Amino acid sequence: MAQWQQLLKLDSAHQDQVSQVYHEKFPREIRHYLSDWIESQNCLTAPKLNSGPLLPKMTTRMHIIKNQI
Repeated sequence: MAQWQQLLKLDSAHQDQVSQVYHEKFPREIRHYLSDWIESQNCLTAPKLNSGPLLPKMTTRMHIIKNQI
């Protein structure tokens, strides 16, 4: 969560830019709740999200989290 915590400390102008990046693609609330998990992933060796069995699992998790918000 260290990277996410650094983003949260930015001034309001930069916070607006962060919001624009996350707005439609990946809600900030979900990014916040998944920050520990996201930052622990190795992006170089992680499977592609658009293929294989990971996609249904991620989609299900995102729907669960979205419904809890």
